[in-house]
Amino acid sequence: MSIYREHRRINRFGVGLALALLILFFTVVWLFFYYTRTGNSSDPQTIARAKILEAAEGLEIFGTEYSQAGQGAELVGARGALSRARAAFESVRKDLDQIDMTVITKIADDFDHLEAKVANSAPATEVLALAEAIRKSLLMLVGSVSNAPSSQKDRIGL
Repeated sequence: MSIYREHRRINRFGVGLALALLILFFTVVWLFFYYTRTGNSSDPQTIARAKILEAAEGLEIFGTEYSQAGQGAELVGARGALSRARAAFESVRKDLDQIDMTVITKIADDFDHLEAKVANSAPATEVLALAEAIRKSLLMLVGSVSNAPSSQKDRIGL
């Protein structure tokens, strides 16, 4: 004896609806990633703030490394952190000079003094005090980039 099974009809409306929802989902996901990727990277003011914060964080790492370094391999890590912090600052210096040239010049001079002290193996108290002063200046600079008059921002592309 055989069991009779009724053939089920495929509901075309349900399949069409599921396919439409799937296409809509992938479209929304693509648009989200497209706009978040291009939106953040094209804003010069955001880039400048990020580079300044990168330099400040590099100086914080430098302070930790230098305070723990006797003489040797650990000092190489401190020098590397300092050079990365300086490079991050220099990458946006040209744009920042147009906002407040005196502060930017002072920070650059302080970086020069800090590098000279590190090269001469100055005591950690002197070096760390100067590094912290530069870091505080950089953090204050982040606020001035955000609060720069719109005419200055337009002139330099911020």
